[in-house]
Amino acid sequence: MAAVTTPTLATTSGTVIRALGDFEALIRVGGAVSGVDRVHTALHGYMLEICNLENIPHTDEADITALFKLIRQHHPKFNTQPSGTEPQKVFRGLAQVVDAMNPVRNHNSMAHPNEALLEEPEAMLVVNAARSLLHYLNMKLR
Repeated sequence: MAAVTTPTLATTSGTVIRALGDFEALIRVGGAVSGVDRVHTALHGYMLEICNLENIPHTDEADITALFKLIRQHHPKFNTQPSGTEPQKVFRGLAQVVDAMNPVRNHNSMAHPNEALLEEPEAMLVVNAARSLLHYLNMKLR
């Protein structure tokens, strides 16, 4: 499976930069399953930074699902929605993917001492989904 590249983000933080650096190192040595946790952390940190920069209120415990929803609801770049129902289906699908990343990270990656790890194709799918979402948000929020 081909890898989606890690984007160069216009908005970032020390946490995001470090998580992406760790991700790149881990995926080279241990494969995609080793990088799932770090790409999840990078996505979480990125969305947290976006909320902070745009003064979008959130709790300290907000996970990536909550932050993604807040960004879509409150970021000024999301004031206009594409017309038609199909783009809305894509957004709902992305929200489901984001929501699934939390349990996958917690129960099927190297984030914890999990017995049932993702196989490489599924780990690469999760990694590519996270990096695709980073690419999309980076373009949309410029």
